[in-house]
Order: sequence, then C-alpha cells, then structure tokens
Amino acid sequence: MIFIFYMRDLIRRILMEEERVNPVKKYFFDLWDEQKSLGETPRYDKRMVKRLGFSTKQKDIMGYYREYVGNVYDLRKEFERYLTSRKEFTTDDMEDLGIHTGGYDFSFKFPYVFVREENNQVEIFVDFDITHGSVTLMTNGEEYDLTDHDSIDENLWWELDMEIKDMVKGVVIVTAHSFGIEFDDIYLQWG
Repeated sequence: MIFIFYMRDLIRRILMEEERVNPVKKYFFDLWDEQKSLGETPRYDKRMVKRLGFSTKQKDIMGYYREYVGNVYDLRKEFERYLTSRKEFTTDDMEDLGIHTGGYDFSFKFPYVFVREENNQVEIFVDFDITHGSVTLMTNGEEYDLTDHDSIDENLWWELDMEIKDMVKGVVIVTAHSFGIEFDDIYLQWG
C-alpha cells in the first residue's frame, strides 16, 4: 500500500515538473481539456497558434495534439466522425476556413468519409452531397440551382463540378490538418 502511494506521488511530481518545464504544452493540454469539457471536439488550430506567436513551434504543438488524442487511429476515427456527424457545411464555413467561394452559395454534407492506410500511403475517401444552393456566374450574372444538374449545360456543369470539388476538397484538407492527419491523397466524389 505504501508503494502505491509512493508511486502516485512520484508520478504526480514528474507530471508537475514536466508542466513547469513545458508551459506551452500545459497551455494546450488545458485548452483541449476545456474544449472537451464544453462538449467540443479538441482540434489543432494553426491560425490560433500563429496569433499566439508560436509559429516556430507549430510542429511541436501538433505533436502535443497527437499525444493528447492518443494515437493515429483515434485521430482518424475522430476526423471521420466529425465530418459525417455534422448536419451540413456551408460556403460561409468555407470562407471562415480561408477558402474563397466566389459566386457560390450552397450547403453540403459528407455521408461517407474513410481514412485508409495501405503500403505506407494514407488516403482519404470522401463522398459529399449538396443539400441546397446556387451559383451566380460572374461573367453574366445568371444564377443556377446546384441541385438541378440536368438544367445546366454539360460544359458549364463540368466547370462548376471542378470548382465545387476543389472547394469541398479544401474543407477536407483544412479539417484533416486540424486533426493532425497527414495524408498522401484525397479521393472525392458526389455521394
């Protein structure tokens, strides 16, 4: 019994010493604990790290985040849950992430997200659906309903399809980075 108390005390002292030695790590662990206690998903925020003046410590802080979460598998599963459980994303969300949306105004969801590692290659597979929205062309001011593909000229739809996929892929990339996920490729398709 005395041994157990001794070990607990020793571990507590080691942890306290580590916190004194590394106040940056302690700050971020406390921040992520607070996010978790508020029911949020703790995530790495590159912009906040820069605002706090820790640009040179970004890799260290990402390492702290990965340590906080536990392991790569848990990171990937949390990322998949985050994207698929959210009711919808909007072009306003894209703008908040720094993704320019031009004349697009739509909402979308991710019914399927899967992160796979095979032969040391990490790939993210994503299906998405536009739930509602439109695009107003900058060239002529015409507005098109993005949920009615059949009413849009095939050549124009090809261009819109590419632009939409680029924007949605941007959301996946920024979100994956915020979960500390390193990947080699993203495969994106309409759901």
